[in-house]
Amino acid sequence: VQTCALPISISGPVTGTTSVTILGTGFVFSAALSCRFASSTVVATFVNSSAVICAAPAHAKGTVVVSISNNGQDFVTSNVLYDFVPEVSVASLTPASGSESGGNVVTIAGANFGGSSMLCHFGASVTTVSATNVQSTSCECKVPAGAAGASVSVEVSTNGVDYTSSGVQYTYRAALRRSEERRVGKECRSRW
Repeated sequence: VQTCALPISISGPVTGTTSVTILGTGFVFSAALSCRFASSTVVATFVNSSAVICAAPAHAKGTVVVSISNNGQDFVTSNVLYDFVPEVSVASLTPASGSESGGNVVTIAGANFGGSSMLCHFGASVTTVSATNVQSTSCECKVPAGAAGASVSVEVSTNGVDYTSSGVQYTYRAALRRSEERRVGKECRSRW
């Protein structure tokens, strides 16, 4: 049986649990359907004859070969690689608040950032934006619009699947209206 091709998610944290979809051919519905990450074997979920889903186990940092078995005994080794990476965390945001209209850029400080596809997630909705200027301990993200007065959790992901759960908050302030901008501008000019 030909069984392996390409996983959709190719990396995840060393703590495990990343849902990995393996595409290939010849998968069969079986209680013994399994994925092996290096020497750790986990039960696979049958999707169809060309896809299975496996939850990556906890594993030390490093890259491992993923193998698949329809019967839990005969594993087909492939060129599918999975990279276990240190867990990502968010420590702080600068600035930690901004206009409800969004558009400003926040610098997110944390640990184990990296990758060309790093994402930032603002709040419980599906508002996700790409990170820029990614370094190992910081990145920048453009803030999407939000509701005035709302505080939302800002989380990041290095693989688009696993997001941090650090709980660092960003607060949306009411945007100044044109009349308020003019009033503030006049007050400032009259003081000079």
